[in-house]
Amino acid sequence: MSALGTPRPHAPRSRSRLGRALAIAVSTAVASSTLVLGAAVPASAAVEVIALETPDNSSLVLGSLASRSQRGPVAISGIGPYTVRGTDARTQEPYEFVTDV
Repeated sequence: MSALGTPRPHAPRSRSRLGRALAIAVSTAVASSTLVLGAAVPASAAVEVIALETPDNSSLVLGSLASRSQRGPVAISGIGPYTVRGTDARTQEPYEFVTDV
């Protein structure tokens, strides 16, 4: 019924018999298949063991470069190799060296 109380005519059926049969056939096929919507099988890694390098436990002597600035400020510039500039803590002279690490 409408808002005024008069009966409304029936709307024609929107699906034909063929349309209903097709919808039923598709829903039956999906329901009986092994297809699960929204789920995925977890990926497996191609490499199961990762070989790491053996650590090098040898010592490296840095010499005077290790203690030149004595925690004083240094300036580092470049993208690689890098230039390091600072003031020598013992002599108060400026120093500079280039490194790739």
